[in-house]
Amino acid sequence: KRIWRNWQTRVVQVHVLAREWRFKSSYPHHRFMTALQRAELESVIWIDPQRMSGAPCFRNTRVPLQSLIDFLEGGETVDEFLALYPAVSREQIVAVLDFANRQLIECASSLMSA
Repeated sequence: KRIWRNWQTRVVQVHVLAREWRFKSSYPHHRFMTALQRAELESVIWIDPQRMSGAPCFRNTRVPLQSLIDFLEGGETVDEFLALYPAVSREQIVAVLDFANRQLIECASSLMSA
């Protein structure tokens, strides 16, 4: 449970950072994703303008990633999220959280070196 709480904290941090920096393209953390990062992300999420108004969703579901962020921000656990959204796998959640964690670390590192 402690591991999932750490992930929850980091996801909330990523969410807050994304809100603050959404339109501030002058920050050095804004850069293009590598092909490997893009492929990794596309294996877990999908964006289809014809479904869910184009919101990023877990692949092969209509469950928006924002639902996971909101769920974790509200203090709920990953297990509770999985119980509510059985179409989403634990592996998908771990991959999304891992990606968010790496992006947060990279973003914070780039701010320190700026």
